[in-house]
Amino acid sequence: MEINNSNEIKSTIINIKDNNVLLDDKFQTRLIKLIIEDERFSEQILEILKPEYFDSIFTKIILTYIIEYYTKYNLIPEYDTINNLINEKESDLIVKEKLIDLLHLLKELNVTDKQYVKDISIDFCRKQSLKKGLLEAAESWEKGDYEHIQKIITDSIKLGEIKDSGHNYLEDLEKRLIRQFRKPVPCLDRLDEQIGGGLSGGELGVVLSPTGGGKSMMLVKFASTAIQLGKKVVYYSLELAERVIGNRFDACLTDINLKNILDNPDAIRERLEEIRQVGGNLIIKEFPTGSATVNTIRNHIKTLERENFIPDEIFVDYADIMKPTSTYVEKRHSLTQIYETLRALSMELNIPIWTASQAGRTAINSARFDLSVISESLGKAQTADVILGLARTDENKREKKAQLIVLKNRNGNDGFELPLLFDTSKVFIAIDNSNNPSYGLEGIANHAQMIEQKVIQSIDSQLSGEDFEEN
Repeated sequence: MEINNSNEIKSTIINIKDNNVLLDDKFQTRLIKLIIEDERFSEQILEILKPEYFDSIFTKIILTYIIEYYTKYNLIPEYDTINNLINEKESDLIVKEKLIDLLHLLKELNVTDKQYVKDISIDFCRKQSLKKGLLEAAESWEKGDYEHIQKIITDSIKLGEIKDSGHNYLEDLEKRLIRQFRKPVPCLDRLDEQIGGGLSGGELGVVLSPTGGGKSMMLVKFASTAIQLGKKVVYYSLELAERVIGNRFDACLTDINLKNILDNPDAIRERLEEIRQVGGNLIIKEFPTGSATVNTIRNHIKTLERENFIPDEIFVDYADIMKPTSTYVEKRHSLTQIYETLRALSMELNIPIWTASQAGRTAINSARFDLSVISESLGKAQTADVILGLARTDENKREKKAQLIVLKNRNGNDGFELPLLFDTSKVFIAIDNSNNPSYGLEGIANHAQMIEQKVIQSIDSQLSGEDFEEN
């Protein structure tokens, strides 16, 4: 049958719905009961199940309560809990009565075909998603947007599928023998070689310092390095205005004092043109403190991708003041979840993410510190791939210097520090090599070799002396 307009599409879909036994109220009721009583099953199906897939308004409301509770507490509510939610939130007495009756029905219902319901639940979600999607596609049909229609159908069919079946150890030997190369994005000259070239896709880096320590300045420096190398960067500011962050980039890229930025527009334009020529670009996006979740960032990245801006690196300034996607009683659990989901986003998008974290009071005015000063949650340290400590004493600040401590590094050695030139007035940050020409891992190796030679010479000298006395 040739379909000429959206009304015929809708009519066709309604006929499919009416003739499909999988979509009847009895099945939907049994499905809701299993979600309440089978926690393992519910955790799997709630990833793809939506209230609009159900026909009864009361079933939709019950499922909405379940999803909201699960999102907040990471637990499936029991019947009594759902009953309390209904009494608490529903003001309409008729609706409340209908919901409580449905809840009693669910509790008393005897489901003899539990495995069958589980087996076809994903098929149910796919068909309901397809039905809903095709109704939306009617508008695209009228506009001639046939690619969108194809996407709706494809996404519905793939709903609930595991995208990657995993690595077959016996069959995938050739894949395993292919040499895997990281593609790190450099961040700071002479630091990069110490941390495997910088961060790569799927990795999370953290700059740790106390309040006023300069962690945001360090993130701006890292991002400036990337765009000068032709990378596309997204910088999320959760504390400072976009204009303020933009001025910091102006200063960092031109070596002009922050207070003089507005007096030097030509110098800034010239520098930006150089960056444009090599393909670099930067998006600065501000979100109010405590309002942005990882999902907020994910959605913004998808918006940029639709505008053909595909980022090479992401900066979040800073993760400690993000909003978790779930609610926890203790702040440390919220922070751990933020960092875990942030790293998961890096893996999902295959884009390196740098962020910053607040160090505790003991790190204030300290020349050196370790991971024990990490504020609120050690889960942050466990999640990150690279953690850099930024230590600045009052004397350091007067001398425009700092110490960069490699506290954690999954791509090489850690536990050493590098001296920095650190001028916040123009966001000038560089490794200070003036008093230590051989630094970092190379310096450690050279120093060890020098000590070894001295020890050998000393032993040789002692042996020669002993032999002379014996003779």
